[in-house]
Amino acid sequence: MLGPHELALSASPHSLPDSATRSIGQELLTPPMAWTPRSEVEDEFKFNVVNHDLLSSPKFSYFITNVLFQVLYSEPHQPVTQFDPESFQMAHRLIHTLLQKVSHTMTVSIVLASIILLERVAHAKVFQLSKGSEYLMFVVALIIANKLQDDYAWTNKSWTSLSGIQATKLSLRERQFLKVLHYDLSVNQARYDCWERYFKSNQFYCK
Repeated sequence: MLGPHELALSASPHSLPDSATRSIGQELLTPPMAWTPRSEVEDEFKFNVVNHDLLSSPKFSYFITNVLFQVLYSEPHQPVTQFDPESFQMAHRLIHTLLQKVSHTMTVSIVLASIILLERVAHAKVFQLSKGSEYLMFVVALIIANKLQDDYAWTNKSWTSLSGIQATKLSLRERQFLKVLHYDLSVNQARYDCWERYFKSNQFYCK
């Protein structure tokens, strides 16, 4: 069984606002260093059901955008302290629009699995990220996670309509992702549990 230090994610812990009195947009959200115990409140949060209200929430898309940037740009135990505002705002807007479109059919577990896959890809340090490429990375990870968990997953042509990204670009980047992952699309249960608890611990954004 893995110990807490082995479940550490890619960045150091930073407290998130737990109240609406602290405005969205002023916090950098970073995954926790260590595993935290499950609580009764957390158990009320369901990942394997469709949650339209959550996925269509601007708070949730802001949370996902923060996590995305931390996963892509942080070094182990060194959280990113500043994002390019223009890139972040553009990614947040696009991710919010996309999650609204898929919110009637997609579960939170698919979004979570996409973050885990993206984390593995980011750690490989293969892709040279350019301004605005964060959204493409997220969409492709979401496509792969959706295909893993949904027998009736959308085609890349459908994802073009949903995301606004050309199907040829999506297909190319998907092949590159799969190569980096060595076609191993398994999601480590310990890693999944750690991310799940992180989502549940941030109910201001994930509720």
